[in-house]
Parts: sequence; C-alpha cells; structure tokens
Amino acid sequence: MQALIDTNVAIDLIACRNPFSNAAKTIFSLSEKGNLDLYITASGIIDIFCIIKKYFAKIEAKDILLSLISIVKIIDVTGRDIKKALALDRKSTRLNSSHTDISRMPSSA
Repeated sequence: MQALIDTNVAIDLIACRNPFSNAAKTIFSLSEKGNLDLYITASGIIDIFCIIKKYFAKIEAKDILLSLISIVKIIDVTGRDIKKALALDRKSTRLNSSHTDISRMPSSA
C-alpha cells in the first residue's frame, strides 16, 4: 500500500503534536514494518524544514529531515503534474461542485 504524507502529518510526528502525534506514529510504524510505502513531495520537505527550524537548531532540523527522508520517498511535483491532475474527470477527484464553482467561493472582501 502507498500513502502520500501531508506536511502536517510529518510535523505532528516530529513535534509530537497531540492529539495527532499518535496517528502519525502509527502511519510511520506501518512503513517501518514494510506494510506501507510513504511518499512526500519535495516542496513538503522544504515546508517542514521552514517550520521546524523555528523550534530546533538548524543542524538539528537538518538531522531530523535526514531521518525523515530515510523513511519516505521524495516525489517531485511539476507544473505539468498539476495541469494533468486538474484536467482529470471531476468525478475522479475529491473536489465536488461546491469547491470547483468559482461563483460559490467566498469573496475575500
């Protein structure tokens, strides 16, 4: 089985953020047992570093990321990938009409 790890899940694990850290530990434990292949985007790694370096020394933050990338596989997301995903049939995505109809989106004013 495969899973794309959200940035927040990785941060929950790293920062031991309750109540979410237990679920994150379970996910990463499944990976360590070989039951789950974990993936994270390259931009997710950058986001995690920017967040955790506020709480850890830069060297420690780098060590944490090195440990993380020894567990997960890093995937690149390109502009072409995003365009392909947006071109998918709407029924095959998690978006529903309330999210895709611009006229139904809240205004920023």
